[in-house]
Amino acid sequence: MAKPTHKTFAEHLVAQDPPLTEQQYREHRMQLEKALTNASRREFRVRMTVLVLWSLYLILVMVVPALAIGFAKGGQNKFLSAYPLVMYLLLIVTLVETVSYFVRFLPARLRAGSALNRNTLLDLDRRFTELSNRIDQATKENRPEQKP
Repeated sequence: MAKPTHKTFAEHLVAQDPPLTEQQYREHRMQLEKALTNASRREFRVRMTVLVLWSLYLILVMVVPALAIGFAKGGQNKFLSAYPLVMYLLLIVTLVETVSYFVRFLPARLRAGSALNRNTLLDLDRRFTELSNRIDQATKENRPEQKP
């Protein structure tokens, strides 16, 4: 006989719990939907920040040096001396923000959506079991008793 995995053992324990009432399920689902909405909002905000930072960095890398060199013809320009420092700082901030997006915010939104989907599937299972029990009860009530 195969040894049960942790997942099946956990599912077995959850199956022993009494089913949630409709009100409890609605409250739990509202909490999951709120968590998904918040995670999606934060993820969207950080994604837009990352896109703006990368766009700004690319603009500064490609456009500004050509303009600065055109204006600087001959003399030393203060902007040209600070340009590498600004570019390195912007690159560091952009990279940190990009990593935080992929490590923290995107997985959080995916986890929230996955939890909501799992909850929906568990509720479908609960409803199916409830309907099955109702059908069994109705057939037992309508069936004439057999005498031996």
